[in-house]
Parts: sequence; C-alpha cells; structure tokens
Amino acid sequence: MDSNRLPGKALMKVHGTPMVVRVAQQCSQAIGIENVIVSTPDKAIFDISNEYGFKSIYSSIECKTGTDRLYEYILNSNENLIFNVQGDEPMIPISVIQNFYNQVSKSGKSCIGIAPITKNEDIFNTNVVKVAVSDNKLIYASRSPIATSSQNERVTYFKHTGLYSFSKQDLLLFGNSKPKALEKLEKIEILRLIEIGLSVSTVEIPNYGRSVDTLQDLNHINSLGDS
Repeated sequence: MDSNRLPGKALMKVHGTPMVVRVAQQCSQAIGIENVIVSTPDKAIFDISNEYGFKSIYSSIECKTGTDRLYEYILNSNENLIFNVQGDEPMIPISVIQNFYNQVSKSGKSCIGIAPITKNEDIFNTNVVKVAVSDNKLIYASRSPIATSSQNERVTYFKHTGLYSFSKQDLLLFGNSKPKALEKLEKIEILRLIEIGLSVSTVEIPNYGRSVDTLQDLNHINSLGDS
C-alpha cells in the first residue's frame, strides 16, 4: 500500500475491481484458484483478497520486494518452484500466465518473462526495466536503455515483465544474500541472482498488457474497454 510512485495502488479500481484482486482473478483462471496465494503486509489487502475468495497470507513489513515475500514463504513450504505475478499487472492476459507457467514448469528453473518494447518513450522511461538477453539468459537489467539485439541496423529493446519463477534453491540463496552494488544502483532485485553468479532464464511474452506504475497508467487502462 505504500508504493513510492502510486501509494495505495494495490486497491485502486481497475474496471471496478481492486487491482490486486483482478490480478488474482486472472491467475486463478489460468492455473486454478487453489494454486493462488496473495502475500501482503497490509491488512486492507489481506481482507479484500479473502473477501473475494482468495487465500491471503501476511508477509513481514521488513520485506522490501516481492521476491523477499517469496523467500519468507518458501522457508515454510515444500514447494520446489514458485511463480510470482506482480500485483500491479492487471492487464496481463490469462493465456500469457498459462503459457509462462507451462514453459517454466517443465524446466523447473528461475526465470523472468520479457516482452518487446513497442513504444519509443518506454525506452527512456525509468519505470520500465529494460533487459539484455543472450541465448534466452538474462545478462543484465537496467532502468536505462539497453538493447537485446540488433539485426540489419534495427535495434530491439525488451522489458522485464511482472512474471517470475524461482526454484527453492535460488530463493534461499537470494534471501541469504545481501543486495550488491548493481541491485542497489538499479533498484531491480533480480540482479541479486546475477550478481551472485546464478543463471536466470527468460521467456518471451507477447501482448503483455500495460503495468500500473503511475496514475497516468491507471487512468489509461480505465479509459479502455475491459477485456
């Protein structure tokens, strides 16, 4: 609820539904409501998630990122692979979640979803995390422009989406490591795995949908038809 860029955004309405609930609904239609958990330190989010029929758990207020919440959860879980869909991704299609889930479940590896950047302004938008990828492996992530490929003088940019998977082993290593220089500089937690020498795979996601980082994003989504 204390998002720096848009405080309270998790419960702001997207086509009449609280944002975090809409994300949970998309996830439940993709992989089943029994497999969906909302992790939050906020009572308001906890209560509204339960009201809509989703299992919700409390994470500690010390968690700085979504990955920290996953680490807390995995400490007392027998799961060997866990998926994370960020709560500010209300326009993520059900088919995209299913496709990512199916691909990553086969590999059992830590992975992020990436999507092509189609708007030039997003290349320079610090709210959009750009990625450098080689052979479907994450090399680096930055809020500054970095290209993934160049063919026939045409540079292609990709962004880091709000889709992740983590093996239990990698999550434990993440939680037992402190942020290093690049993670602190970029404020992108996936860099912690890269900095401690772990491999992070990538899956390209088409038609990802707009994230909500600012009030402008929210207003734009609500100006569109619901789908």
